[in-house]
Amino acid sequence: LERARIAQAIADIPGVGGVHWTDGTMLASGDTDIESLRCENELLTVLAERTIRFEESSAEFIPGSEETLDELATALRPCVGAIVAIAGHTDTSGSPQLNIALSQDRAMMVRSELIERGIPAQSLRASGFGSTRPVRGLDPADPANRRIEFRVVSMEKTRPTPIDTPAAR
Repeated sequence: LERARIAQAIADIPGVGGVHWTDGTMLASGDTDIESLRCENELLTVLAERTIRFEESSAEFIPGSEETLDELATALRPCVGAIVAIAGHTDTSGSPQLNIALSQDRAMMVRSELIERGIPAQSLRASGFGSTRPVRGLDPADPANRRIEFRVVSMEKTRPTPIDTPAAR
């Protein structure tokens, strides 16, 4: 929510066409609407009580993550048009190069699981950051850094298809 607030403040400056983040995503003017914030808040609510955690040096889920994935998919279903960034992270065990690859694998694993649960593939972007972004206040080697984070990066405008639009009878 802090990121969305900052992006909106920047986007509100006359002449600014959008906000480009260092992770390659873009938030265009007007994208941080109520729906985008609601979707991100739903995801954060799920993750406030549970986390998706991984075995050490693995993209295998720690038991209990399946229920969290189910809850995340349920939270995402009403977010039609949301583009969601899935960020994978590791602790500092292992080499930085392997950690980047592992975090990418973890993000892709979560993306695949959400697609299997009915979330459109085109709505999900996965990337890995290795151990470069530890949880603030934690030792970088702490296993809690083996995690996934979600962020709604934009809301695409959706238009009803002819099938969705009622016609005269």
